Amino acid sequence: MITPEVGYGNIQLDVSVQPSVTVLPELATITVGEEKTILCEITRFYPKLMEVTWLVKKDLAPELPAVSRDVCTGIPVPNGDQTYNVHSRITVLASMEENGAVYVCQIKHRSYGTPHRRNATLKVVAPRLPSDSTAVIAGTFSTSVLLILAVLGAVFIYFRHFQRVPPNVSEIIQPAIIYANETAKLKCNITAFRSHAFKVQWLRVKQHQFLDQAEGLGGSPEAIPLNRCDDVSDKAENQFDKQHGLCVSTIPIQLAVEDDNTEFRCIVRCGRTEISRTAVLKVTVRPSFFQISSLPPIPELQKPLVLCCRMEKFYPGSVSLEWFRDGQAVKDVTQFGPFEDSGQLYSVWSQSQLTVTKEDEGAVYTCCVRHDSFPEPGFREISYELNLQGTAPKVMWIKCDPPQPGTGQECTLNCSVSNFCPDSISVKWQKNDQPIHAGVSNSPPVLNASGLYSLWSFLRFTPEEDDDGSVFKCVVEHSTLSEPEERIHVLNVSK
Repeated sequence: MITPEVGYGNIQLDVSVQPSVTVLPELATITVGEEKTILCEITRFYPKLMEVTWLVKKDLAPELPAVSRDVCTGIPVPNGDQTYNVHSRITVLASMEENGAVYVCQIKHRSYGTPHRRNATLKVVAPRLPSDSTAVIAGTFSTSVLLILAVLGAVFIYFRHFQRVPPNVSEIIQPAIIYANETAKLKCNITAFRSHAFKVQWLRVKQHQFLDQAEGLGGSPEAIPLNRCDDVSDKAENQFDKQHGLCVSTIPIQLAVEDDNTEFRCIVRCGRTEISRTAVLKVTVRPSFFQISSLPPIPELQKPLVLCCRMEKFYPGSVSLEWFRDGQAVKDVTQFGPFEDSGQLYSVWSQSQLTVTKEDEGAVYTCCVRHDSFPEPGFREISYELNLQGTAPKVMWIKCDPPQPGTGQECTLNCSVSNFCPDSISVKWQKNDQPIHAGVSNSPPVLNASGLYSLWSFLRFTPEEDDDGSVFKCVVEHSTLSEPEERIHVLNVSK
């Protein structure tokens, strides 16, 4: 008699979708003292787990040190086809040392064998300076006979005329987007100054007084009396770059939603000359919720299906929503809102309705939203794919608790069944190919955020000595499976 040998093996198939990566802009031109935001847009990847890192390479440096300051990476947003999108951005403050620097968006994902990188190059230009006094001095040398008088005249003109020329003051530089309750910076570039003999003052117009005062003074914001402003100069920092004749005055700010349209003024005083620059700031809030839901959750042939795109708790209220089906605009759309929510925030719903037919299988509906809180390119998209055939369940390996039970010690075998649709499913247990009914319990299917269902199945029993080496099976049957899906566990009972 030959004793048969039985062997068991497990194979796990990992599915990955490589993302599409775009860096905007690839070549960023910026003036010294200004800020620039570089966006890394990563779309349609799977699985969700991803690591995004920003690196910078300057000159011929061999290493790429990681950058964490002024970096903002969002959370992955699901699409309707179970892929994800994520955006990461870095804000760069330009100096001449940054000229030619390469900022690298590095992505680590299961679909890449090695980290994937996309580059953006920074081109920094110096601020324009007024023409030097040598042109005036050179003009006085038109005759060699009066050389000494020309030199003396040039010196006289320099001290009596050019020394009194006021410095150049840029407009107030502000971030492209100012988010509520997040720190941002305002800057003014001051150039062509002959000495440090000037003062910089920052003012913030008091709330609820800006519009009234401006209207009462002919609509000119600069005519607002200083006693109607708060002096915030103590928070400012002035940095001098003697090599390029530049002073950068920077002030940090943090505004709330009620501070929207707040005016700031930067005043530069040099002798009797006063130069004022103003900026009215717009405050935004990112939406806390952005998702497509369907009613009913599972599409059915010849029955109505309502797709609802919801975006909640954003500011300002101005928003644009568009629907697309396989890239073509959908016109039959109903929008509710935007309506004011709690805390001066807004919410909006937009829905598209259809009667499901066989031709709708695999159709992708996309909701595109444009809002001031979104960085370049200024919009976000979320997609939903119509699936009439259902989604096959993902059956995990059986786990035993405790891993090696003793004789007479109760144990539990559990099996996770997830991401299936529709919710009708059969989960059964076997021992040595014989059905088991006692001790079996299944949790009810639970609908998750992606519109799919999940459940747990348990088998509780007390093993005996002859159960050692017994083969337990979890058998899953679903309409999307051509044959049952099985998971096996060989019980190891300690003596």
